[in-house]
Amino acid sequence: MNKVEKTVLAKILNYCMEVASGEALLRFCEKKISAVHGGDPSDYAVLEMPELFRKTVEYLQTNFPGYTFAGASYDHSVATALWELSNETDLLQEYRELLEKHHLQTDGLKAGLRLTTSDVGYSGANLYPLLFVGSGAKILPLGSPLKLEHKNGASLEKFDSQLNLLYAQYGKALSNLEKMMSLILLHPVNAMLGVMKRIGIPKKIAMEVAENFQQQYGETCCSAYEVYLGITEAEHILMRDEPEGAKIVKMEENIARAVHIRWKDYDLAGEMKW
Repeated sequence: MNKVEKTVLAKILNYCMEVASGEALLRFCEKKISAVHGGDPSDYAVLEMPELFRKTVEYLQTNFPGYTFAGASYDHSVATALWELSNETDLLQEYRELLEKHHLQTDGLKAGLRLTTSDVGYSGANLYPLLFVGSGAKILPLGSPLKLEHKNGASLEKFDSQLNLLYAQYGKALSNLEKMMSLILLHPVNAMLGVMKRIGIPKKIAMEVAENFQQQYGETCCSAYEVYLGITEAEHILMRDEPEGAKIVKMEENIARAVHIRWKDYDLAGEMKW
């Protein structure tokens, strides 16, 4: 349906609305209907955006007093904000020790948090633990977020519960990265391309990422962690070419999926075909 012209799509949706049964929850924005949700609270629960962001800031003020605001974006489909959690030496001490153990760089390492939410069904109220790595503050997603979907009676109280799980989520995520540091890939460029195809990185961006990685590392063996760090370059390439909020969020989500990939399945010799 997204491929038809907007005027045709509007007619289709209006025809459906005329014959639909039951109740619906409509979201009005700028004098237009921007979303149609199920009318029962078990189908869609409203989580007001201002309250989600306010509660997140209050949590950071209490638990991460050195936090700083690092940016935000908003469009019709999604709103997202990013914070840097400065001065969290205890939180990152274990991670620094892991990097040193595997002879990897520890410079410019900071914890971070992204909150992403939507009123049109694009996203729940999702909390993404992440790291800022290196002098360029490259974003390193740490895997699965803490998710609160807009359904089953979701509430601000339940969102508070998710916030209270945040500190433990960092520890869980760092243990996943340790496994990647210990896994050596014999064919890192092929593994990189195979993983990027699997997680949905567009081919054009993936090829540029792989070329940049090969220029830096050549054909030498690398850890899955080093390859994953290279894959995060895809987000910066997208921001350079199409700096739209929803697309950036989706890219970051896709990259995070690579943490849970079976990397050895993609560590193959020969020519990699897309």
